[in-house]
Amino acid sequence: MTLQDFSKLNKHEIEFIERCAHLKHVAKQSNDMTVFEYIKELERNLEFLLCKLSSETFWELFPKILGIDAKLTLLENFLYSDLTTSINGTSLITLVEQDYKTINQENYDYTVNDTVPASFIFCVD
Repeated sequence: MTLQDFSKLNKHEIEFIERCAHLKHVAKQSNDMTVFEYIKELERNLEFLLCKLSSETFWELFPKILGIDAKLTLLENFLYSDLTTSINGTSLITLVEQDYKTINQENYDYTVNDTVPASFIFCVD
């Protein structure tokens, strides 16, 4: 992406690109190409969903978009902790895939068994 392309993006798009770039950098520094490729896949999935997004598809795709964000959040949490020194990329991705649907609940101090408010933030797929 060129600087000219970057100038056409809004703040949130730039933040997403920078977030993924940083996560890929951390994965590369750790020599974990499995996690690096997983992050690239999440980026591609988001781009695909955004291309399909319309007023007709919003309710189907929005939970999937939140799911990608939740996966990135978990990756950030794991990659910035000491946990990554003791598990490999495949195990890390397995943890992310198991936990991403409940990370927002946990961030708001709800347990998995709690009934959560009817907020968009909990509609993760």
